[in-house]
Amino acid sequence: MRIFSVLFLIGAILLAPACASPEAPPSTELTLRAWDANVNPAGQVEGRNTWRSARYKNQKAARYFYFGVLRPELKNGNAQSVEVVIHYLDQAAVKLHLEYDPADGAVFKKTEAIQTSGSGGWKEVKWQVPDAGFRNRANAHDFRLVVEEDVDFVIGECTVSGSPRFHTILPDVFSEHMVLQRDTPIPVWGLGRDNDKVKVELAGKSYETVVQEGKWKLLLDAQNVSSTPAKLVISASDGFRREINDVLVGDVWFASGQSNMEMQVACVEGGPAALAEPHAEALRLFTVSRFLENSAAPMGSNWAPSNRNSAAEMSAVAWFFGREIQKSEGIPVGIINCSFGGTITETWCSPGTLALGFPDWEAFKAQNLDQPNKNEWNRRNTASYLYLHMIQTIAPFAVKGFLWYQGEANAGRAAEQKRLFPAMVEGWRQVWGNPSLPFFFAQLTRFQEADWHDFRDAQRWIAANNPNMYLAVTIDLPRDFDPKDNPIHPRSKIPIAHRMALAARANIYGEKNLEWSGPQVKSWSVDGDAAVLEFSHATGSLTALGGGPLRGFFLSGDGKKFTEAVATIQGSALRLRAGGVQKPIAVRYGSEADQGKEKLEVNLANQEGLPASPFTLL
Repeated sequence: MRIFSVLFLIGAILLAPACASPEAPPSTELTLRAWDANVNPAGQVEGRNTWRSARYKNQKAARYFYFGVLRPELKNGNAQSVEVVIHYLDQAAVKLHLEYDPADGAVFKKTEAIQTSGSGGWKEVKWQVPDAGFRNRANAHDFRLVVEEDVDFVIGECTVSGSPRFHTILPDVFSEHMVLQRDTPIPVWGLGRDNDKVKVELAGKSYETVVQEGKWKLLLDAQNVSSTPAKLVISASDGFRREINDVLVGDVWFASGQSNMEMQVACVEGGPAALAEPHAEALRLFTVSRFLENSAAPMGSNWAPSNRNSAAEMSAVAWFFGREIQKSEGIPVGIINCSFGGTITETWCSPGTLALGFPDWEAFKAQNLDQPNKNEWNRRNTASYLYLHMIQTIAPFAVKGFLWYQGEANAGRAAEQKRLFPAMVEGWRQVWGNPSLPFFFAQLTRFQEADWHDFRDAQRWIAANNPNMYLAVTIDLPRDFDPKDNPIHPRSKIPIAHRMALAARANIYGEKNLEWSGPQVKSWSVDGDAAVLEFSHATGSLTALGGGPLRGFFLSGDGKKFTEAVATIQGSALRLRAGGVQKPIAVRYGSEADQGKEKLEVNLANQEGLPASPFTLL
């Protein structure tokens, strides 16, 4: 039996090479997470790195240490058997057991309990796990150590050993019900044992390669769009064989960002009603696990046809976008959701992107993230962390383009975002091997923060000055958040998805006579005491949403003091005047700094009812 050993250093994540030679068995590392709020690093105890589960006023009957297995060879039911060894400080007489993600699809399957003695010394406990599944289903982990009482408990070194059924590893993004991107070469890849042969079969054609340095990759011929289920077969000389049925060919969209992209269909306005409607068989869904710790590991997820159950937990913005594109274009559509709440732009950037140098980010990092004991928020916002641990589990799976809803966590660094965000997009396009992939992103909605205007304006500037980037304006949407939820999470997600879809239908799919954007400032000039603004996307004439006068315009004669302006519509132009401003040098629209954080109300739109973005013009 080939052994995969683990040396787990508490508090550290060790990323080893994807696969080692047969003469030097690779190590299978673990990661431990403080899912339980009272599990924390305990530093050195008798020369050992440790974690401690602290007693907490008897409010819980048990304490938990959660583990994720990093090595893909022992994931996804590929382990023939597993032995888990945990070293612990024997401070109390208590029962211990493991609860793990088994191969049979259950969750939190229990091992036998082992009684400790309270001897005061270091001891070890072993469990044999013959049916390990390890698909991240134990609260997004592979197993947990359960201390059956609310006591102080300290653990040290932990190891896992086992032997794989196969050396060939295929990422789960290649699974039944998948959608392949049409009209472009199709990359298929995985891990394996050096010199093993891998064969991939699709549409009557075979492709072969040899594993080198633990990896393999093939580029399949481009396929025409097809709603007829096909079969993708992957086999290898180590005996591995996977037949993937019900494969469609259409367009695949990759959705990412933070919690507003994560927000599920079942939780948004109009979501439950949409779930009750018939679902298109040609709309397919895939969600990337949020707790992957190794960029080469299987996903712990599978594709699923859209139905009431699978769509309920899908990103609402991504699902409604995909549904509209599938209906309008009549082709199969796949949606890959790769989002994580409470995350900054920099964690989604490639290392090469951040190496370009961003001073504001470096200062933010030093002040907020560079701490010796990182909590979960620190961990997921480390430089390039989610790029390495989520995005790289998908890239370079062929896609049509990207959807993005993030920015709240970067709102205080708006100026740098103008350079950072396009650089992030460029990094994504590079890893996907296509410099022109379209990028659709949502603007920050109304919220009680004065600096959000600067970030919205930066987002507007980014879309106007970078090719194939399209902004969905949201400033007109209501503050319809759940009172029990953070107001940063409005429930109006369908309009955002629709605006992204309009932009895609007009600019990517070539639908004619379809207005996809609200009014965009084209130029501005000064005429005496008036500022004159010219707009594109006015669809004949500008208008005020809901009728009445236009609101939210302010002028300044010195760039510091802003005075409310009266706006007069002149077709596709506006003429603005403000009392006391003799010669305007700045125009501001839709800023909390002018109207007040609780009173931000703007209503400029075009005849299609699409709103204009807030802006500052100097």
